[in-house]
Amino acid sequence: MRNWPGKAMGVLLIAVLSVLAGAAAVSQADAVTSTPSLVPATHRQGSVCLVSQNSPTPVGTTPTVSRHPASVIIVWLPGLNSKRCEAVVTRGGSRIASDLARDIDSAPVARTRGVINCPDDDGTTARLYFKFDHNQPMEEIDAPLSGCAWITAAGPSSRASTAQFGADLRTLAPPAWRAYLPPDPDPSG
Repeated sequence: MRNWPGKAMGVLLIAVLSVLAGAAAVSQADAVTSTPSLVPATHRQGSVCLVSQNSPTPVGTTPTVSRHPASVIIVWLPGLNSKRCEAVVTRGGSRIASDLARDIDSAPVARTRGVINCPDDDGTTARLYFKFDHNQPMEEIDAPLSGCAWITAAGPSSRASTAQFGADLRTLAPPAWRAYLPPDPDPSG
């Protein structure tokens, strides 16, 4: 019984490490399971990756984000040629959420008329959900990462993506999406 305190500490240490290892695994899986309605289904049809989109309904406004978001959830949607063909979720706190919101609100409004062709648009997109305190509804912004790279929301207007928006978005981007975030994504050249 003289070694009992030492053995008890060893058992306690193993138990704590097991719980911490389990918590890390749960938090990674939690990214998708806690936001199932935000993550659209993906599937392959032959060699093409398809995403069941749940896009916002147009209401006629320019994409903007309310002040002081508490956090951001980004659903990274794969493009048509994605090898993995699965959506990935990342999260950011209030600082990066505020930076992204400021980037969106300060991006120039894209004054487009008529049909716009966006070459090399494979559908790869970052869908941002800004969360707020005090039960304010989430705000959704789509940022297609290929083709014209507009910043869009519920409405007919778009904003042109900016280098700063791409740089801030890159901080939360999974590796497969980083290649879509060039130093100067401005579609006007």
